[in-house]
Amino acid sequence: MIADTRIDRVSDVFPPRRAARWDEHNANRREQIVEAAIQAIQDAPDGSEPKVQDIAARAGLVRTVVYRHFNGREELNRTVQRHLVEQMYDAITAGLSLEGTIPEIITRTAAAYVDWVAANPKLYLAATRDLGDGKPSEAAAGIDSLARSVMSVVGFAAELVARDVVVDPKLLEPMVYGVIAQARGMVEHWARTPNGALSQKAVTATLSRSVWFQIQGFAADLGVPLEPDVELRALFGSADGFLDAPADREA
Repeated sequence: MIADTRIDRVSDVFPPRRAARWDEHNANRREQIVEAAIQAIQDAPDGSEPKVQDIAARAGLVRTVVYRHFNGREELNRTVQRHLVEQMYDAITAGLSLEGTIPEIITRTAAAYVDWVAANPKLYLAATRDLGDGKPSEAAAGIDSLARSVMSVVGFAAELVARDVVVDPKLLEPMVYGVIAQARGMVEHWARTPNGALSQKAVTATLSRSVWFQIQGFAADLGVPLEPDVELRALFGSADGFLDAPADREA
């Protein structure tokens, strides 16, 4: 009689501890492939997309191993894009704080954004491009998350500055998306312009002024006066108070 040697589960081959090590190995291998893909994007000629075979070679693997860890090129592209968007947002938000006036805070944020794009122009275009799989890019998904956060903060700030003002979310949403889209459009155009039509410093200054003028104008339309020389902490109080205030208000 021949023994039944069927294997139905990973645990049939690997005990739980070995299975955990196998999961870690797979995660490390995926990260290795993503890093190789990012290097390939950096080195690829302008307007071209690196081939999977090139990515595999950079990772010290063969092409079939790449597809063992990613279910096709679409999943690989989206995973790489998600990683790039996280890198970009981490760089932009690393120095965010309530210190300074609103224009100063806008300028710091704009500078971090433009600096990352200037240092990584090919990665920026890869992070923001349409992947052609019928889904929004990872950058678009990130903008949705950012817009929701901005709308929440703006609504709270409006109540602090002018307590008799009620901000209509239906009016606020297109304003916030408009500011974000304008900032992205300006920087993306600059990134695509050979040698840059403007200097990096000029792009940062132009973007900062544009965002401030829009925010100040929209605030005025809502009946919320914003002065350029007022420290943001003077509006919100301490950072702890700002963070705790929404919960206290709902109580």
